[in-house]
Amino acid sequence: MSSSPELQALREQVATLTEKLEHLQQYQSVLDEIQAVKLDIQEKWLTFKVASLVGTALLAILGAVGYGSWRDLTSRIDRQMTETVEKSKVFYDDLMSGAALMVQKNHAAAMPRLLNCFKNGHEYDKAVLLPLLISLNLTDDWENASPVVAKLRADSSRFDNINDAPVYAVAGAILVQGGISKSNSGSTALTQLNMDEGLALLNRTLPLVAPNDFATRKQVLTNLWLYYIARGQFAKAKDYADSISTLPPDVFVYGWANMRTWRCMRDLSVAHKDYLDKAEQQWKALGERAKLTT
Repeated sequence: MSSSPELQALREQVATLTEKLEHLQQYQSVLDEIQAVKLDIQEKWLTFKVASLVGTALLAILGAVGYGSWRDLTSRIDRQMTETVEKSKVFYDDLMSGAALMVQKNHAAAMPRLLNCFKNGHEYDKAVLLPLLISLNLTDDWENASPVVAKLRADSSRFDNINDAPVYAVAGAILVQGGISKSNSGSTALTQLNMDEGLALLNRTLPLVAPNDFATRKQVLTNLWLYYIARGQFAKAKDYADSISTLPPDVFVYGWANMRTWRCMRDLSVAHKDYLDKAEQQWKALGERAKLTT
């Protein structure tokens, strides 16, 4: 049996997405997850073809349990396959568009697409999680981030099975930065975000970071520094700033001019402007590595 036009189109979409993301080494986990889903679709299609070949033998059994005629059965299967293919096409369209927009740093536009993927049964897919969490974090969108992180953490077994340092690092950053905003702005929309949970997750993540994954290590250290700044524990915060200074010289961080515009920093300054002054002193001590804004 030849492949349907819908399935062929779906396979072409998968191939296009894979090709577009191949050069992005920092998102290798995304590629791995997309490939796994691609193989899963191919396996299910093969299973369907085999089932069709033995359909005559199954007809008597199916009729006995009420499926009716072969025509009714094939019509039902066709409808189910069409619905499955259509859902998969929508998913891949959202994933392709969301990932492409994230790579282009258009995070606000990427989020609705990636949230669609997340809400349609892909809560623990790293192909969805990494770009979604990155976009939520970089836009300071704690209102949308809160239910996403809460959903992830609701099933501790599945959350633990992610076992991916970059995913945990961004989730920890959201918990810490959203918690800072919650603590200092009085916003009731952020009740599910908690700084201490973020601290625990970041400490758990640090040993998982690959030795040469300096981007993830930098993110973890930065958010640990933010946590202790927000707690007013400046000596402890300086320990993490010093750890950042030991990273290779080509590992840059956001400049202070950028960082002070972050939502969590703005919220912190409302209640504790003196904390922000301490933070500025420590961060500017990083010197030339603290000059990038991207």
